[in-house]
Amino acid sequence: MRYIKTTHWTDHTNQQGLLYFAQILNECLFDYTLDTYKPQALNVRMLCIEALQTIDNIKIGLIKKPNIDPIIEELQWSLNSDFVAKAILGDRLNGIVDNINSNKSNIKKLKESIVLLYHFLDNKKYLNELQITLNKIVPIGKEKENIYKATRSYITELINYGYTTGYIYHRTNRFFFNYDEKFKDTSPKAFFDIFNFEKKKFTVVYKVSKVFKEFESVAESLNFKILDEFSVVNLTGDEKKFLETKNAGEIFIVFENVESLDDNVARLKTEIPLFKIGNLFSFYHHKETPSISQQALVINHTDKFALLRDEPIKSIIKKADIKPKIAAIKVKNLFSDLDLPPNTIYRISRAIDLHSISLTTEQVENKLLNIWTAIETLIPKDMECGDDRIVQIMKVLIPFQTLKYINKLIEQAGSDFWHFDNEKSKAILSSVVVKNRESSFHSLAALIMTTENENKRKEVDELLKIYPLLKFRLFFLNKGLSNGKEIKKLIENHRQKVEWQIQRIYRVRNLIVHSGKMPSYTNLLVENLHNYFDDFLNYIIDSAIKEKRIKTINEAILNAQIDCNTQTKNILSIGDNAITLDNYKSVL
Repeated sequence: MRYIKTTHWTDHTNQQGLLYFAQILNECLFDYTLDTYKPQALNVRMLCIEALQTIDNIKIGLIKKPNIDPIIEELQWSLNSDFVAKAILGDRLNGIVDNINSNKSNIKKLKESIVLLYHFLDNKKYLNELQITLNKIVPIGKEKENIYKATRSYITELINYGYTTGYIYHRTNRFFFNYDEKFKDTSPKAFFDIFNFEKKKFTVVYKVSKVFKEFESVAESLNFKILDEFSVVNLTGDEKKFLETKNAGEIFIVFENVESLDDNVARLKTEIPLFKIGNLFSFYHHKETPSISQQALVINHTDKFALLRDEPIKSIIKKADIKPKIAAIKVKNLFSDLDLPPNTIYRISRAIDLHSISLTTEQVENKLLNIWTAIETLIPKDMECGDDRIVQIMKVLIPFQTLKYINKLIEQAGSDFWHFDNEKSKAILSSVVVKNRESSFHSLAALIMTTENENKRKEVDELLKIYPLLKFRLFFLNKGLSNGKEIKKLIENHRQKVEWQIQRIYRVRNLIVHSGKMPSYTNLLVENLHNYFDDFLNYIIDSAIKEKRIKTINEAILNAQIDCNTQTKNILSIGDNAITLDNYKSVL
């Protein structure tokens, strides 16, 4: 996350725990945060729901029985690592886990075991226990890892109970980082009170093209009004300007008495019928596409304020872009330097086309289907290996996710440090103990990883007193990258999570194709899948253009697997030995 100043916080010494909590929230909910630090798609309660839904789909023949196995694996892993769920279950934990294990082959009894587990967590019991726990441990501020885990799971609960990430992010910044008021709290209790699950009443106003006049006959059944004029008393600023700047070719569509938990949900609920009307109209009339304003005026009658809500950022573009000039150079190089066989170029071109379609489509299910098809287009089907298609795809994609995983974590930490204090970060990096003159990345890696820079890390630690999230992250990275054994554990943990997520994406893909249904967390899956595709294709293109090493996609896949195996051998050779200036580069 980019550091937000806290000059309005009154007592940093006694507010360290709450500041850490606030910074976790801000980072998790920011649209362009690194995948690793975003909210988990599913916590232990949501994994119970996924398992139960999957069992039901197996029973009606939508998916095959082996699809339940990775969900049970992840559920057990999540239970073992979730200290709040463990506290709720108490002595029953081992009995429930044993029951699930012994009934894996019996779908009926397995469902009964998971239903029992779920009933300990449902009806906000798990959410309430998370809040109680955080109210206890945040003010003390000592249990950093537990605060981090519980906060991320709390966000997942809010999202899956109906709040949007945009709304939670907005309220987080408004509560913790409002410079107009001194901030004295040491506990998150007042913040939790914001999310009381009481529905509010909204009016939502869009500006649309006049072609929507043709749908006046269906307006009442879809709960909206079509108006030539619309005004609100005491409206000011951009909200007032929105109503005043309607052009001659536009009219207003107004949804009244919309009930929802937050303003983003109100907008999302009301735009669905508009897009459906527009799509149906385009189906029958191809020459004209009905237009809908990207902004909507959302009037909150419960809390008595109005604001403009932009169209939500599409899940597929929630990642940092390269700068336009660099993008232009890459396109130029792609056309001039990509020396590959016609069949390989065709497959790359087709995958890029599918990627482009997924960027422009509104429906999240179509985004997922198009990117998945793009990946399948790139990955050759091996008829001789005997593996299922999903296994083949996992074997290909996982090396591209693990190979540079350490580098990504280090680069993100460096970016956060640089944005916190540009001058001091440069000064510290220039004084890091290294053997030879190094790049800024290798200096940063040496600072985080090597035993020779322990004193320098203490200097950084002192500097980050008002940035507890980055302070803990550097501690966590140093611990996780301190020796070969710890690095192996870190990468293996990431590899397992990616494998579970790819299998989940494949299940959802099949669910969409065969039933038209999709789970509430599909947006998060699209973000992950988009990153998998980009990492894979970028490796192919960079290897072909920069290093001239590959001529086919199969060669790129083999090359990544070899690089991954080499990295693994280097890590294993270090074993329990500490990371030093002599060996740290071998694992990057």
